[in-house]
Amino acid sequence: MLMKTSSHLFSTKYILPAIALTYSLTPVFADNLFVGDTGYVDKISPGGAGVVFASGFNNVKALAFNSSGNLFVADGGSSIDEIFPNGSGVLFASGFNNASALAFNSMGDLFVADGSYVDKILPSGAGVVFASGFNNTRGLAFNSTGDLFVADGGNVIDKLSPTGAGAVFASGFNNAGAVCFPSAIIPEPVPNWPLMAWLACALLWRRRKTAEV
Repeated sequence: MLMKTSSHLFSTKYILPAIALTYSLTPVFADNLFVGDTGYVDKISPGGAGVVFASGFNNVKALAFNSSGNLFVADGGSSIDEIFPNGSGVLFASGFNNASALAFNSMGDLFVADGSYVDKILPSGAGVVFASGFNNTRGLAFNSTGDLFVADGGNVIDKLSPTGAGAVFASGFNNAGAVCFPSAIIPEPVPNWPLMAWLACALLWRRRKTAEV
């Protein structure tokens, strides 16, 4: 499981059946786009050329890099795998009901959108419930001050403080699922980081709009 392969071919000319997109700006993966594509994670170079980075998943639902350059993959909604820069991987955490979004805070803790909960997973893999009472968590993003924003049920964005206390931040959306902060996902110094952050968000938006048609 989670072995690299080159048998999965695709064209970056079209929107892939991906449900999670992220940029890695670590030294190993600088400027490459990583795409969750059902049973695969694909790596796309800045020029648009793509290769399979890892495979053997059930159904990739979300991706997130930690500060060490390891890729975390929400697989099938029930488990999270940790993939190393060489493409090999291990099970990091399991027992989720519907893990659908991932985000790291500045301390290296992984936050998981899991149905009516947001779980906090420490680097050791131990986890606790960080916040609950949501309808259906669908997207996570940290701002520069450590507040967590949660897309809930498609029509509400909640803002949670580092302690887990929260309130409605914005509402009235039709189908909100992807949320991100450019300054939070693109570390400096990186040339043209606002453009790359915008592109990552735009690709998420385009993928969701394509799915609605």
